[in-house]
Amino acid sequence: MTDFDKMTDLEFEMLLENELPEMPPEEIMKEINPISKSMKRIAAGILLSTITISYPPAKLIMQLIGHIMLILGFRSLRGENKWMKVAYFMTLFESAQFIVSCVMSTTWLASKDIRAVMIPAYLGTYMLPARAFCLWRGILSIQQKAKISMSAPSAFMLFMWYIIMLPLAFANYTGGIEVLVILLSFVVTVVCIYKLSKTLDEAGYSVEAAPVKMEDDKLKKIIILVTVLGMLIGMLFFQKVPMNWEIMERQTTAEVEAVKEKLIGLGYPKYALDDLTNEDILACKDAIEVTANIKDVPLNDGRKVTEERLNKPYSYIKYDVYEYTATDIAVKMGDGKSTWKIFHHFKWNEDMLFCGTEGVEIWPAWRLADDTVQTGELSGRVLYDKKGKTYESEYNSLEVLMHESSMTFMNFPPTEDIFAEFSFPHSGENQRGYVSYSVVQTVEEEKWDHITSTIEYLHQKNPIRFNAVSAKQALIDGAYGSDYIFDYIQSAGWRSGRDRIDENRPPEKLPPHPDEGISH
Repeated sequence: MTDFDKMTDLEFEMLLENELPEMPPEEIMKEINPISKSMKRIAAGILLSTITISYPPAKLIMQLIGHIMLILGFRSLRGENKWMKVAYFMTLFESAQFIVSCVMSTTWLASKDIRAVMIPAYLGTYMLPARAFCLWRGILSIQQKAKISMSAPSAFMLFMWYIIMLPLAFANYTGGIEVLVILLSFVVTVVCIYKLSKTLDEAGYSVEAAPVKMEDDKLKKIIILVTVLGMLIGMLFFQKVPMNWEIMERQTTAEVEAVKEKLIGLGYPKYALDDLTNEDILACKDAIEVTANIKDVPLNDGRKVTEERLNKPYSYIKYDVYEYTATDIAVKMGDGKSTWKIFHHFKWNEDMLFCGTEGVEIWPAWRLADDTVQTGELSGRVLYDKKGKTYESEYNSLEVLMHESSMTFMNFPPTEDIFAEFSFPHSGENQRGYVSYSVVQTVEEEKWDHITSTIEYLHQKNPIRFNAVSAKQALIDGAYGSDYIFDYIQSAGWRSGRDRIDENRPPEKLPPHPDEGISH
């Protein structure tokens, strides 16, 4: 046992020197050195948060990792000089805006232009060249303190790259080979920034990491948890548009009942008539003809049935369940003005998962007939039953919109269609609704009796979506081809001189109205 009391000062110092461990390898020293680690994180973060792929989940993961690396990189260097400190706060703002946009993109607000979200998004975009400028100036300040040549052309080129690219991005420039050249120049620039840490290491420059209250690993987990949890909450609870549901309590009058009896006598289906408001019923008081087209739509795969026909097996699909019923009705008025009131009624016959938005697009009668013009206002309601009571609400939105045709490849001009947006609650049954509008035919010939109106219904069946797009917006964009997200249903109502009905409609599914045939 060493007797420290009898040792001289020289002997004690020699003993300490012999007991000290060897210096760690150079690789470990570089990893410990904040300047080296931080610069690499910043370069990797810029790359991952800027260049992404089109697949939304992968894009989200790449950008989230990129923002985390940028935060950690600038956080360590924020005490080195004022430029790095400003860049750090810019990164915090941009990352916070990114997380908020991720959460918002899982809700019904994803299709809305909300200033509280859009303005910070634009500010975050314009901050990219400003942050690159601060990075460039911050590196020059570090080089000056390290007493090495003040030169960081790669950081300056990153600043110029953002200056050039921002106008192109806002102009939605897609380009061709030029895009590849631009992306390649960006990658080369970021790689050069990544290698700047080697120059500082070789100069023997070292910085002391700015003090933090939270370790890097804990900060990473918190950022990921907040983002994922926020998106899950958005998907599960905020994909429905607001609705004003109230118990249906309509006061009837003798005039309303008289018009209802008249419409039923003309062939208006009672189950659809009972959902109309008194105003829509009274609007049909001059009705002289009714044409109703009823169609049941299966949304399931059905079952395969094999029969022997002509001594050969014959297979076909039989549907035992028709989840959706479309009833399209045209009512002609005897007002001497060739006025028609069109009703598109829809009804769900089975329990469905109503997890988000429902959308309706109507190709109105004036779309295909130049001699037919709109008159009056749009009207309609959505309804459902629960515990013996009927609830009703106006649509979240019901409007006529001019939009680009989804068949732009055929050079179709912009069209003016009717769009409705709404949501049903999770519970309830017999979910249904209708949209109505009126038109006047300007043709004077009495024999003219043709009118066509088509409805497209889009039902969201999957809440796990990123980026979320409402059913209405998907109809406007014509981007609803994925069976994984939406059920798409189309039906048409027309009056062309003879009655039509879907022959495949199972008798047991017919509503209980023996006298409600298809007539006009």
